Amino acid sequence: AAYVLMHMQGKPQNMQLAPKYDDLMGEIDEFFAQNLQQLRSEGLKKIILDVGIGFGKTAEQNLVLIKNLQHFLHFGCPLLVGASRKSVIDFYSPSAVADRLAGSLYLHQIAALNGAAIIRTHDVFEHAQMLNLMRAMDAAAVKF
Repeated sequence: AAYVLMHMQGKPQNMQLAPKYDDLMGEIDEFFAQNLQQLRSEGLKKIILDVGIGFGKTAEQNLVLIKNLQHFLHFGCPLLVGASRKSVIDFYSPSAVADRLAGSLYLHQIAALNGAAIIRTHDVFEHAQMLNLMRAMDAAAVKF
């Protein structure tokens, strides 16, 4: 079994009231470093990192994390992103939860391009199709 280590500021009941970040990337990096050390000392070997999109972060901070996700690859753990239907999409493109597929696909495509190995989504078929096309495009030979 694998362990998912997710960053979250505050608790689910008070995430909106949690203090602001002085250094978003640095604070999450430190959270992972400290917790990875403890988990590994307890013998856990399969650890997945989740930056916690939507968990105590502003819409802009969520985008910064996805855009700079590759930063966290230095820990040598697979990265998981779950932006499916999240409020970050609604912030930039007001929409009902059920109407956020395009935004979910976009955020997850950028996350995959920036190092995400695992995508948590509500729309499995659509995401599999998008990721299959990404892999095919990446593998396509350049011919003139």
